[in-house]
Amino acid sequence: ITLFHLSQQNEPIIWDAIRFGAIIENVVLDKQRKADYNDTSFSENGRCSYPIEHVAHRVIEPVAKEPTTVIFLTCDVSGVLPPVAILSKEAAAFHFLSGYTARVGSTEMGAEAGIHPVFSACFGEPFMPRPPVVYAELLMRRIEKSGAQVYLINTGWTGGPGGEDGTGERFPIPVTRAVVAAAQSGELLSAKTARLETLNLRIPTTIEGVDSQYLNPRAAWHDSAAYDREANKLAVLFQRNIQAFNVDEVVIDAGPQASDRQ
Repeated sequence: ITLFHLSQQNEPIIWDAIRFGAIIENVVLDKQRKADYNDTSFSENGRCSYPIEHVAHRVIEPVAKEPTTVIFLTCDVSGVLPPVAILSKEAAAFHFLSGYTARVGSTEMGAEAGIHPVFSACFGEPFMPRPPVVYAELLMRRIEKSGAQVYLINTGWTGGPGGEDGTGERFPIPVTRAVVAAAQSGELLSAKTARLETLNLRIPTTIEGVDSQYLNPRAAWHDSAAYDREANKLAVLFQRNIQAFNVDEVVIDAGPQASDRQ
């Protein structure tokens, strides 16, 4: 654990003590196990994790109830996902295993420039010590036991794809806020819904405070045929990615269903 104190000028000074049992990532150590936090040769994104026993004023006992609302956050660069979709437990498992979002090159050292789709199981595959399917099965059991509702919320592009040559626009922040508020309040539980065929998603047709033009992504595109092509391309990526996991057909069937057209 890295300790800090303040100088007389209230500037933080780093003590390089590391308590045994802590895990540091992207931080360089010398032969004496001292951390050099000024060395960013591997990454500028340093992290530290440690056992809860390292926290003196820890609380072990659960203090919160089971969540009633679970949100999966994604950023779709293709512009075909809706701002919110209502997921069954099987669809939740599919999208949890998929972990689909966009990778922005400017946020990762050495990454290719631009914005690209990426799949990361459980929305954080490098940090999962057990096979992703284990977590997906646990998720379905917890959903069934608690009755929690899972939503897929997209803060990416609408009306077209993103990127330098894209024609789409990012969802306005007030739209995303209204969508999250509707999910948390339970408004979406009784909302009228429609189904996006290729993406196999159930979407609300109305949300208070949200222009209906945002809710159905196909309607937001000027060229519906172009939307269908892009939606099918994304569905193909989903289907190829899910093949890496040994899951029941009911989970696969709950995900996007690409047609033969490419």
